[in-house]
Amino acid sequence: MMALFQMYDREIHQNGFTLVELLVALVVASFLLIILFNGLANASERSAKQVKMEQALILAQRQLDLSNTEKKGTLNALNWTINEKVIARDPRGSQALVKRQIEVRDEKQLSLISLEKRYVKNIR
Repeated sequence: MMALFQMYDREIHQNGFTLVELLVALVVASFLLIILFNGLANASERSAKQVKMEQALILAQRQLDLSNTEKKGTLNALNWTINEKVIARDPRGSQALVKRQIEVRDEKQLSLISLEKRYVKNIR
């Protein structure tokens, strides 16, 4: 009789997982994967935004240092505008302090960067 009970007990206590345990494991794994993929998507979006900001900074620095007469332009879907304003003049009228400002916008006209430079300009 004892042998029959031990045999029946072995059938009930099998090694392995129940269906509920497997479902819980799948739910936990799916939540972890959702978090991981969301983080990867955000990282790639931030990376693309960072590349655009770097391009805007390089464009702004280059255009600000050029002494050309162009006041507007577009390069790689980035629109830039330069404004110059005389801040002060020399009493003798030979020189002026000028503020040169550039603003770079993306294709949606969102401002990415704005830089300014002040320099002395010979008027005569």
